[in-house]
Amino acid sequence: MGITIITEPFTLIHHQTSNPIVCIEVLVNAGSTSEKKEGDYGVAHFLEHMAFKGTKNKTYKEVNDITSKLGITNAYTSGSKTCFHINCIDGDFDKAVDILMEIFLEPRFDPEEFEKERGVILEEIQTMRDSPTSFFWDELRANLFGKTGHCIAGSKEGIEKMPLNSLKDFRSKFYGDIAFIVVGNIDIDHVTQKFYSFKDRLTSQKNEESVNPLLDMNEFHFHHKSKQAIIGLITPGITSLQICDDPIQSVVINALGGGMHSLLFDRIREELGLCYSVSTFGYCFRTKGAVISFSMLDKQNIEKAKDEMVKIIGRLSKEGIPSNLLETSKKNYLFDIANDTQTSGGYASTFLDGYFMYGNRVVDFEKEKEFVPKITNEDIIKFATEYFGKMKFVSMTED
Repeated sequence: MGITIITEPFTLIHHQTSNPIVCIEVLVNAGSTSEKKEGDYGVAHFLEHMAFKGTKNKTYKEVNDITSKLGITNAYTSGSKTCFHINCIDGDFDKAVDILMEIFLEPRFDPEEFEKERGVILEEIQTMRDSPTSFFWDELRANLFGKTGHCIAGSKEGIEKMPLNSLKDFRSKFYGDIAFIVVGNIDIDHVTQKFYSFKDRLTSQKNEESVNPLLDMNEFHFHHKSKQAIIGLITPGITSLQICDDPIQSVVINALGGGMHSLLFDRIREELGLCYSVSTFGYCFRTKGAVISFSMLDKQNIEKAKDEMVKIIGRLSKEGIPSNLLETSKKNYLFDIANDTQTSGGYASTFLDGYFMYGNRVVDFEKEKEFVPKITNEDIIKFATEYFGKMKFVSMTED
């Protein structure tokens, strides 16, 4: 059977000494994109929740007591993956792996706890629907990527009807394609030996992204009770399989909406005063990707802000990025990565969590540091010409 183990030593940057905190993850190559039919939407997320509601031999209170003594334990579900993780002191590595693997391998699936957690998730969904930004991103993803972009937590109607067996079936089908990630001061041989001790309780399989995402470029308008409007200007972007080899998009995103130095921030907020926030992000699957610039602003400023966004993004394929801003954006992008990796958990999240999404690879920061400074304005123009020819406008208003 094949076991994938990804390890990375970690030091305290300022002292060049070993960091006592170890991040341990069990990464599952399955998330909401593995949910093929509407009745299953939200099952991956529900299953992640239930993993913490007790094991075969421990109640959830006993699990909480053990994990709290060790450090911080949690999990999350995204479109492409589910991640169970624990951060602990290096001396507690073995104990932390034992309880994390018990949570992962031996969920109790108690029917009473299942019903309680159903209520918890319904409240989580309502919280997201009440939040203007969460509502915006959920509606945008679903409209832009079709079925693949459906809400990770599912819908209230779907969760209310979901049977416990759906969770068991999903786990049986998808929880064999996993990777173990350890970032910290632990001997590699010890890490390997520890995880191989579980090999007889693991299955081996390969999961593919089961729903082919669309990239709907038609304009889209929807409503939310929030007084403040939100707009988004979307262009096609690179796929997740290209990320490890191509940081050009990341530099473009940084220049467009990556901070106070960026083109959109400087023009739409600083010069025109049309909004408080304006940012740009990349969102991708293995076969489709998009670049999304969005802003929260008064409804009366929508058209003016939209026109400015269109002009700024449209100019990239003709003029590229001003030379001074290009240098700033390259350096700021590398700073952002370094800043996100000051902890073992941050390092795992930034470089290693995308292992399956990136085609069984991890981001190489040393390679990024070597390649990014060499990016030229010709590279930017070539990228923008290839990807920014189409634009989709999305808006959310109260009425």
